[in-house]
Amino acid sequence: MREALEGVDVAHGMTSNRNILLTHCGNTLYVHLHNFPPSDAVKLKPIAVAPRRATLPNTGEPISCAVEMMPSDHLEQRAYLRLRGLAANRHVNT
Repeated sequence: MREALEGVDVAHGMTSNRNILLTHCGNTLYVHLHNFPPSDAVKLKPIAVAPRRATLPNTGEPISCAVEMMPSDHLEQRAYLRLRGLAANRHVNT
């Protein structure tokens, strides 16, 4: 996970989702969620390009991703990148 925070640049303006911070290094984009998402997916509007692969950095598990139009996007008639299969509303015991 250090690789997503050290020696990277903040990707300003790449998403309008205020619950997400994006950093990048070269062609690698890191998605930082401020909170657990309310569902198992997040939309990275206005990104409309699918990556070659998406993985959870702490486990290496693949994440499902697709550029798709959701009902909320029909007014704009644009599809956006969605990451799916994330832990939703997960509670961490301490």
